[in-house]
Amino acid sequence: GFIGLLVDRVSITEKFNNKDPEEATDVNGIFTKYSTTSLYKESEPLIGFVLPNNNKNSKIVDKIMNNEIFANVKPIIFENEDKIDEYYDDYKNLLVASVVFNSDDYLHYTLRVNDTSAPDPYTQAIY
Repeated sequence: GFIGLLVDRVSITEKFNNKDPEEATDVNGIFTKYSTTSLYKESEPLIGFVLPNNNKNSKIVDKIMNNEIFANVKPIIFENEDKIDEYYDDYKNLLVASVVFNSDDYLHYTLRVNDTSAPDPYTQAIY
C-alpha cells in the first residue's frame, strides 16, 4: 500500500558527484546591499517641491533651502503631486514635507507634511 511505497521512496539512496567547494560569500554584504534600512541610514531627509507649470525657475527652492533650519535636509523637485505620492509610497520616512506652488508668482502654495515627522497639532503645549 501507500506506507510501503513511502518507505521504498525514503530508503532509496542516491549518489552525488563530489564538487569542489565554492568561495564563501560574505552574507553581511548581501544584507547591506539589498536592505531598505541601509538606504534610509545613508540618506538625508528630503523636502519635495513642485514648481508652477509656467515657471520652472528653481531659484526659489535654493532660497528656501539656504535657511539654516534646513541644514540637514535636501531638496528634491517633482514634476507634479502624483510624483510626490509615488515617491512617498516608496520612501515614506525620507520625505518629511513638500511645497507645491500653485501659481506662477509663487504666492499660492500648498504645504504637505509627513505625519510621521510632524508633531500632533492637538498635543498640549509645553511651557
